[in-house]
Amino acid sequence: TCVDSTFRCRPFRGYYHMISNSATIRRIFYRVKGKKWWHNRIYPKDFHVEIIANGKINLSYKGNSVEVQPIQCLSNQFNNDLAFIVLSGPSISKIDDLSKLENAFSFTVNGSPTLFEANKLTYDAYIVDDPDFIQTKKDLVVHFAKQAQYCFFSYRSIYYLLKAGVNLKELPNIYLFDYYSMPFGKARPDISRAHFSTNLSEGVYVCSTVAYIALQIAYGMGFKEVAVFGLDLSMEGRFYQENNAPAQFLDQDWENGILKPFLELKNIIDQTNWNVWNCSPESRLSDQILKKVDPNHYLCMKKQ
Repeated sequence: TCVDSTFRCRPFRGYYHMISNSATIRRIFYRVKGKKWWHNRIYPKDFHVEIIANGKINLSYKGNSVEVQPIQCLSNQFNNDLAFIVLSGPSISKIDDLSKLENAFSFTVNGSPTLFEANKLTYDAYIVDDPDFIQTKKDLVVHFAKQAQYCFFSYRSIYYLLKAGVNLKELPNIYLFDYYSMPFGKARPDISRAHFSTNLSEGVYVCSTVAYIALQIAYGMGFKEVAVFGLDLSMEGRFYQENNAPAQFLDQDWENGILKPFLELKNIIDQTNWNVWNCSPESRLSDQILKKVDPNHYLCMKKQ
């Protein structure tokens, strides 16, 4: 089956500006077709997605291609295991013994693998879905992805990397995920509230923090306990130094982009035996939504 694509990205500040005639026509087409299809506007017709015989998916753009595995092949593969999600909030610097982050399966996101590499530690998974980060730091994205056993990219991420000429064939560990509310090549479903996906095959709900993507992936993979580090959700930047750091919009996006989705997460936790800890005691997120614990105390309890 071959699916001609047409971009489906969540709305984000600083739309990608297209200058070619075909791009302009594409935008007009999806504007006319209706709001439910508008998220598909950026994928051009020569971005192809093909499901091949071994269950993998081939994505190609102008002669640059990559074969990936659908993320649902990892569904419930880590039952009863513990996972750490390591983000980039400055509270990371309060961890006394960073080597303890190797005591469980570790998810990293965007630039957070910097912490592991600076301390000569290993990490298991890498997730990136920030278009600005991908387009300005594509070499770093590939470097981090090479160090991980599992690399999670959306259609959007792969499109930007292929478009930039990145040779993704060097990465045999890519798992492809879709967006729940903005599916690739399809119309948006009718949803009136935020969502937390419990099934990897339905895609992940995207909001204003990549932490929410990581949590849905961890749930779908079957991890029964998850500890999140660096979930500060503050305007104080990241634990690592950045040149020309991108603007943050946490204040503007707080209610709809963070609070409402995390309330959906709380519903999942309340209805199941899933255990999630916020290891950022000063996090902006209330402990009534996600229970907080000191990171050093938690890591000492979980020491193997």
